Amino acid sequence: MGFAHEVPFPQGTRLFEEGGRADRFWIIRTGTVQLDMRVPGRRAAVIETLRHNELVGSLTLTHAAMDARRLGAGLHLPLDWLADAAPDYLDDDEYHTLDGNWLTQALAYVTTPCNGISGILTLSPPAPPNGPPRTRPS
Repeated sequence: MGFAHEVPFPQGTRLFEEGGRADRFWIIRTGTVQLDMRVPGRRAAVIETLRHNELVGSLTLTHAAMDARRLGAGLHLPLDWLADAAPDYLDDDEYHTLDGNWLTQALAYVTTPCNGISGILTLSPPAPPNGPPRTRPS
């Protein structure tokens, strides 16, 4: 990870706020991170707890899709292309933590709607022969 560096945080540190500036990318090396949602007049509701390398596969799919779009690949991206490209976004240690089911788990994560908002990626129905590819970023 050429531009990355480790940043330790004390327990209970809030890394960012919803609606705040999204100018950092976090990879969990140790410990856990709780994703919560602020509810006015109530305590923050934890919607998910992330653990070491839990999102690695999901994040690589997202990065591969974003880079393809930046390079002009168009709206529809072949799932096979994303599956082949995603592992190239990992360092050796991260790559070796992936299991044989990483793609299924990653797709489930990035295509799941949350709070009425569609997932990061949207699977399209299989295309007829010579039609557009099956996966497109939202």
